[in-house]
Amino acid sequence: MATATISNELGKSLSTAREKLSQVEQLLKETETRIGDESDELAFMQARRADECHQLALGKKADPSKLDGPIRNAEDKLSGLNKVKRDRERDVTEARANLQNIEIEVSRVEQKRALERERAETEELIAETRKALKARDEGERRVIDGIVALRNRTYLDPRTKSFAFDQAFSIQRNMNGMR
Repeated sequence: MATATISNELGKSLSTAREKLSQVEQLLKETETRIGDESDELAFMQARRADECHQLALGKKADPSKLDGPIRNAEDKLSGLNKVKRDRERDVTEARANLQNIEIEVSRVEQKRALERERAETEELIAETRKALKARDEGERRVIDGIVALRNRTYLDPRTKSFAFDQAFSIQRNMNGMR
């Protein structure tokens, strides 16, 4: 009963750990997607600023400084997202380690249960073998008693006596492994 309770608890823990790992992996993927999107947006703004600078260098009316604030904001946002990504990567690593520890414990409990089952099956086989041996011994005893009874009996008809002695001899030979 205790093993079943432990097994149920481990099953629940294993399920919870798998769910947790799935959740933190999903959060990491979402963060990586956001980082990709923000990197694209930052690259676009930097390209626009470079184009504004190029226009200004050509003497055209342009103001590249108007993009400095949004670029700084995007860089700060990207930096924050990278920190979140590192935190989520750490969470994934911890969730994987936790899951691995639970899987090791489940394996240990399953191995213990297999050993217990093996021992019970072995004990049952030993008991069956001993029972068969006892039945064989009892059968041998009955055969020997039968042979002795056939030989010790007083017969009225010599043919019956001869037949009984022949059969007793044949049974004894069969019992000793001779045919």
